[in-house]
Amino acid sequence: MKESLTALCEVFNESSETLYKQKGFKLTSTKLMPVCAYIYATSGRKVEPERLQESLKLVKNSGGWMLSGLREAMQAPLACTLAVSDDPAGTMNAASANLEMLKKTFQESKYLGLAAILLPKMGAAEEFDSKVSKGKAIFDCLKTRRKINPDAHDTLFTIIAAYSDKPVEAIADEVEKIYAELKQMSSGEYAKGCAWILACSNKTSEEKTARLKSLYEALQADKKNNYSNGAEMAVLSVLSLFDIDDKTLVDDILDASKLLSTKKHYKGLLSYSRYSRMMHAAMMVTADNMTSELNVLATAAIYLSCFYDYELDQKSTEAGVIASLMPY
Repeated sequence: MKESLTALCEVFNESSETLYKQKGFKLTSTKLMPVCAYIYATSGRKVEPERLQESLKLVKNSGGWMLSGLREAMQAPLACTLAVSDDPAGTMNAASANLEMLKKTFQESKYLGLAAILLPKMGAAEEFDSKVSKGKAIFDCLKTRRKINPDAHDTLFTIIAAYSDKPVEAIADEVEKIYAELKQMSSGEYAKGCAWILACSNKTSEEKTARLKSLYEALQADKKNNYSNGAEMAVLSVLSLFDIDDKTLVDDILDASKLLSTKKHYKGLLSYSRYSRMMHAAMMVTADNMTSELNVLATAAIYLSCFYDYELDQKSTEAGVIASLMPY
């Protein structure tokens, strides 16, 4: 196993264990802990409890973020993002200003908060207005066509896609084309997320779709460690955009998964499934091969997969509560 990948997995696991013990994090959904640990693993920083608590206070004291549909889900990852930045307060103020700007263009969406965090990494501030407007035009174009029903999950990716040189209609065409291919492999919502991720790359639709299918099929060879075609597919989609052969990626994912399986969080403490472990391994392989061109897209994809998992977890919990209240 590559030394760099081993190091990332160790920091990822160490961060998870430390974060789990922190006030305000212990009761955070276990589905969100991987996002938080990923932020630390890729930042080169260790968890500093005092700095983290100060960052969490900044988040909780920011009224604008309380309007986000994913406010509870966003609190922990946002606090970690602030904690690893050189200027937590400045980062929070910039993100809050971006959120207010986004809300003027888009209807309230639970993914606007994440878009507000990522905007500074996408390009210069003077481009924000034009790119956000283009993103809204992409969203409206797809909504008018009705082949894909864009929703809150799509808001973030319309903005990322807007940074492409491709015109609005061409982006909409590509998302629809890729989605039509991928929905045979994955369920509708997850296939749509994958379509957005692939559409943000400048490679041809055929090349991107074939590559994702090839990588997914290669991971099915090991039946004890195969990859899910559900919520976890967003991470695999962005990983398929790296110029690395399937065998290398599969071997690295399996190596990382094997290492993670020895850690206590994967032995029952946080109840991570095999599919979750494979996704976390894919996250580490993504981080190990990161390029500046794919950084924002990869971060968005990782958030998307983890938030999909979070939403499924919330629905399952709510269903359990309702069932417990039902009369026999």
